[in-house]
Amino acid sequence: IEIKSKNEISLNIQKKLNVYTNLNSSKKIELEIDSEKIITSSSRDTLGNTKKFDMEIIVTLIKSQKGKANEKVIFSENFKYNNTSNKFDLKKYENNIQQNLTNKIFQEMLLYLSSI
Repeated sequence: IEIKSKNEISLNIQKKLNVYTNLNSSKKIELEIDSEKIITSSSRDTLGNTKKFDMEIIVTLIKSQKGKANEKVIFSENFKYNNTSNKFDLKKYENNIQQNLTNKIFQEMLLYLSSI
């Protein structure tokens, strides 16, 4: 498992995938993981202040096996949420959202990899 972007999302996925790694298996699959988190303002009030955010997490997985062409799969999840005046609480909430979206993507990746 190779991580292209060493961010929290990719490292979290790598850590979870390591549980499923079997170096003695006859079926060798190499994975390259790249991820990004995008937070955009999806709604503003009349003064131009952000009322709602949209967080999207995108994970790109490149799978390679001996004798087969590389396969690229993109997993994506997003979530809309309200802004708050307490920035500490907002940051904690965003971390929770990121964790939940990452977990959803990880489950989708497991389904994909188990079908190989």
